[in-house]
Amino acid sequence: MARFVALLLAGLLINATLGAATTIAFVLLCALVATCLVTMQRARQMQAEDAGQV
Repeated sequence: MARFVALLLAGLLINATLGAATTIAFVLLCALVATCLVTMQRARQMQAEDAGQV
């Protein structure tokens, strides 16, 4: 998670020198990646709970 935040900050720094459209696209991409990470984490947690119940 710390690596993800570091990449996000680095990307925002780079985008500070670019246009607003690029920044918006980058933020949307980061939101998509974060959503995927959270979804995968929840799926793993649910699998672990299912394995524990069996």
